[in-house]
Amino acid sequence: MKLSLRLATALENSLPGYPLWDICCDHGLLGIHALMSKNFPEVHFVDQVPEIMSSLSAKIERKRTALMSLASYHLLPAENIQHSLEGSVCVLGVGAQKIEIFLNAWEAAGLLQAQRLILGPHKDEGWFLKNVIPSLQKYQLQKQIDLRERGRLRTIFILDKKSFI
Repeated sequence: MKLSLRLATALENSLPGYPLWDICCDHGLLGIHALMSKNFPEVHFVDQVPEIMSSLSAKIERKRTALMSLASYHLLPAENIQHSLEGSVCVLGVGAQKIEIFLNAWEAAGLLQAQRLILGPHKDEGWFLKNVIPSLQKYQLQKQIDLRERGRLRTIFILDKKSFI
């Protein structure tokens, strides 16, 4: 279970000692590696596809370690999360407009309390930088990391909560 460069970069930039949210987790590799690192007190996996979540929880349970108790599974569309999002919130591999929908829903519900946002839209990165990031008034862009992955340029935006900086 090797991490892609993009996922490894997200993990390296996540805040140890805080919860980690793996949003639209797909295969959950980011969250699994976060669990295995023992650097995060909680790891939340969020995806709306039942097969993904059942496969993911089975993978983690097969490891039969104390790490299982640190994992929480949220089977729902990310914009419907009802928990306070704290620590590092990682959203990678969905489009810029989808990430904007998530952020707007969390903000409207008062749930977006994360100290760090790690956002990697898989398309429309320029539009995202120009239109979405400035709208996140509680956050400041710390880094923009451009990575070449499978012949394609991918961008990850790292934002910190202004009160956390």
